[in-house]
Amino acid sequence: MPNLLKKITKGRKEKQTKFAKGNLAEADLFISIILCDQELQTALVDRKQEIKEYSSIKTYFDRQDLLTQLDQSLQDLGTLADEVADCVFIFDENWLKDGDLLDSKKAIVKELSEDLSLTALGQMSITEGIHQARVMKDPHDSSITLYLREKDFDLLLIKHGKLLANLKIGRSGKLKDDLQEGLARISQDLGEQGKYFPNRVFLSSLSLTTKALNKEQEELQAVDWTKIAGFLQAPEFTVLSADFLIKALSLVASQMLSDDFKSKLTQELDGITSSPEKNLLNQVQVDADQDLPVEEKRVSSFGIDLSSEKVNLNQNVSDEFAVDDRQSEEIINPNLGQAINLSADDIPSKKPLKSKRNTALKHFFRKNRKSLLIGATGGFLALIVLFLLFYLFLSNITIKITANEEILQKNLKIILDPQLAKSDFSQNLLKASLEQKEIEGEDSLSTTGISLVGDKAQGRVKLFNKTFTEKTFSSDTILKYENISYLLNEEVTVAAANAKEEESGKSIDYGSVEIAATAKDIGAEANIAKDSKLQVADFSEDTYSATVIDNFSGGSSREVRVVSQNDLDKLLSQLKESLNKIAVNEFGDESKDGVHFVPTSNNRIVYFEYDQEEGDEVETLSLKMTLEVEAVKYLSSDLKQLAEAVLLLDLPENYDFIDEEPSLLSDEPKPAADDSNRLVLDAELSAKARAIINEDSLKDLILGKNLDEAKNNLEEQESIDRVEIILQPAFVAKLFKKLPKDPKRFNFLID
Repeated sequence: MPNLLKKITKGRKEKQTKFAKGNLAEADLFISIILCDQELQTALVDRKQEIKEYSSIKTYFDRQDLLTQLDQSLQDLGTLADEVADCVFIFDENWLKDGDLLDSKKAIVKELSEDLSLTALGQMSITEGIHQARVMKDPHDSSITLYLREKDFDLLLIKHGKLLANLKIGRSGKLKDDLQEGLARISQDLGEQGKYFPNRVFLSSLSLTTKALNKEQEELQAVDWTKIAGFLQAPEFTVLSADFLIKALSLVASQMLSDDFKSKLTQELDGITSSPEKNLLNQVQVDADQDLPVEEKRVSSFGIDLSSEKVNLNQNVSDEFAVDDRQSEEIINPNLGQAINLSADDIPSKKPLKSKRNTALKHFFRKNRKSLLIGATGGFLALIVLFLLFYLFLSNITIKITANEEILQKNLKIILDPQLAKSDFSQNLLKASLEQKEIEGEDSLSTTGISLVGDKAQGRVKLFNKTFTEKTFSSDTILKYENISYLLNEEVTVAAANAKEEESGKSIDYGSVEIAATAKDIGAEANIAKDSKLQVADFSEDTYSATVIDNFSGGSSREVRVVSQNDLDKLLSQLKESLNKIAVNEFGDESKDGVHFVPTSNNRIVYFEYDQEEGDEVETLSLKMTLEVEAVKYLSSDLKQLAEAVLLLDLPENYDFIDEEPSLLSDEPKPAADDSNRLVLDAELSAKARAIINEDSLKDLILGKNLDEAKNNLEEQESIDRVEIILQPAFVAKLFKKLPKDPKRFNFLID
């Protein structure tokens, strides 16, 4: 937050004169102002990180309305805010470019500051503030925050306290699709750092209502995010309260304005310049001129009359608190003996009157001057001796040390093997076990097979034997009419033909017999008329023939639904898949309290039975089945042990793990490529480690050293992050620059 840091330093130097001159505002209070494209909100904040009051969210429509609504919002803060001019502006990202206020917005902010008599201490963006608020709560926070607007939203990815991504994403009709797009962009841009996402997602907005946010939260929570790369388990979507932004961002601004922070900032900036006071002021003044106005004004009320002419508050302030340079210097100089030093030119001199009382006192002092001097000197020396004895033997020194912390991270593949006798952490092999579950179920489907049913045509024929040999025809003899076949109803013998001598010459009487016949196939096409000629099997018509003597009738056909082989196969596969899905869900429900089940591809049909067979004329086919499903079982405790063993190899010397379980993020286990029961788990391990501080080794660095040298000696140690030396009582530090040599006088507090 570079803009806010620069403004804090400048504001601190100006306040030393400002509050001494006229006490124009409450020194410990400031106003935080959130400005968005159509919304604003304010809060009255104590620099000790206490929110005194905050307004409701105000909506404005144009520049004039912005002034009106901001004025009303400031009045909502109560009478305590009337005399507070210091403020911190918190801008939506749409107001900024590369961290600086847009030129078009600078004019708006300048107008607001002048019309409402505001003194800007600094600025920051909403997204910066959200990140700082998360880190204030937990320095190692890992979360995703969505700051929603009507047309777009900001996506913040925080891992281990670091802001890894801050994207602006346009909104479509579905927030879940927009979020997936943003996460995909983060994964692509960050590589390994963006491979896994935290499972905590927060929703916040200044423009959307809580009802609208709750609706978005319900839709997001309904999505199965575990099927999306990066989420190892279903994330929890939480809607932050409507007052979250104003409270959180105000507290962040308050922390940045705290005395400790400003002191550190001043020390860091002083070390940059060759002439600390002069150069720093010049540098900050240039930066300030490029940003927000910081003109000092006295504020009696935030209410303004927009219909009347504006009051020149500059003139009022200068008239009411005018004071010449010499007097101002004396008022604010703490080294002067009195607040205002009146010279002889200002007050006529008067010769003091002598009295008997004054004469007697002077005589007493002259007479006992030696005794009085000896007594005063002795008393003073006694006080010095007592003070030295107290410092040497009774005062104590507390050394507060914050040890260095490191976050250890490692990506690896873990093999879950149910065939192992025990785990082998050196090879990333983890023992697992196999579990079976039988699931019973029933399913049905509509049949799709098509079959023809109907009746066969029947009639009578007359067989002719044109040979001179008797002929027997079996019942399966085929009679053909075009492409239609008929069968004899029974076996029949036809007599041989006879030759006769007649007046006209020889004649032949063919042997013949009448017999019933039936069409070979069903269908109306077999209904043929009387006198139709039929071919007998494959014989020539010169040898055997047949003629219809009674019409063939009764032939018919129609299509019906029947069970096909495809129906049988499809229903078997369908029910098997359904039962397997039930088993997978049950294994998922049982995966809790540190126990995990991962179904394998191995399943077996224990029993199945159809209610119909292939070719049966039915509309519906049903199937009962019992399916055995297999899963690999493993324990979170085993994974934690493996994580500790692996991270222990990377633990720096003289470091130890903090008393917290290592963090383990992983994808869903996948079957190994060798078609065995083994599973492969891609995991990201992380744990916090803290340096081990040896108090005895530190004593030689501070005993008998002056304060600055002792602190520098400690801070140069790689295992130490921060050092604070506290002398009790506190005034000892102003009188003595060296620490005692007695190690018993030191009390080490190691965090």
